[in-house]
Amino acid sequence: MMARYTRILTMLAAFALMAVVAAHSVPANAQTDKMESPTIAVIDMQKIMRESTAVRSIQQQIEKQRSDYQEELSKKEQELRAADEELARQRTILSSDAFKKKRQQLEQRVGKLQRNIQTRKQNLDQTYGRAIRQVQQELAKIVSEVMKNRGIDLVLTKTSVFLVHKDMEITDVALTRLNDRLTSIDVSSLQN
Repeated sequence: MMARYTRILTMLAAFALMAVVAAHSVPANAQTDKMESPTIAVIDMQKIMRESTAVRSIQQQIEKQRSDYQEELSKKEQELRAADEELARQRTILSSDAFKKKRQQLEQRVGKLQRNIQTRKQNLDQTYGRAIRQVQQELAKIVSEVMKNRGIDLVLTKTSVFLVHKDMEITDVALTRLNDRLTSIDVSSLQN
């Protein structure tokens, strides 16, 4: 599950950085005949998403909520199993219609629980996504500042580069600033 989130985070972060770069690019009609050598930097989004204090906080909070919900779910499943076993014991003493009615009620409870599970899972996924977008927005601001301060024209993600000189990397600077500015996000405030 976390591997899926990491892949999603990396893709979303890459898109966010492309938007920052696009915002700073020079329009085609403003370019001169002679193009200067662009200043390029590289950022390791996977490292940032793995080592960011805020992302770790988000992951811990989501995992805690998932764990709490799993406990609650286990209790409800045990209740449904017990109800099913009780219904099986009553099968011989209940009329066919009464048994059928109780069976339908039990199946409705199971269906409701399954819908509840799906809804909760979707809500957790959406909350996680909203929290990560906040981190990415802050990271985009930081990268934009670094670009401006260092005269950088283009920032590429490390996954799109085969080899890079360490002086061209801005990952550690961006990560440090991100950790200074954003240590955690309260995911409960982002839930539906």
